[in-house]
Amino acid sequence: MICSAIVLPIAYYLCSFVFVAFEIESDVPLRQYDQLIVITCLIICLVIVAICLYIGWVLSSKLFYGRKFKNGEITKAELTDITYKGHYPKKWQK
Repeated sequence: MICSAIVLPIAYYLCSFVFVAFEIESDVPLRQYDQLIVITCLIICLVIVAICLYIGWVLSSKLFYGRKFKNGEITKAELTDITYKGHYPKKWQK
């Protein structure tokens, strides 16, 4: 939840650059523009949001589970699996 609150404003900021690059102004209705341009911008923004959320989740899990790694509770391979893949160790699953 915290990573989303931090990362979504960054995604919004990056999406604003996409709309500027495609010369879409916020005070003009979207139906005034070509549909292909609008759909392309929206798809690019969805990809940006997905990438930003993934990066935020990776950073927050790295911070949280990095402490467990330093304390010796999990191995480096387990830290990598948790952080990048979302796979938790078998010993945690009951």
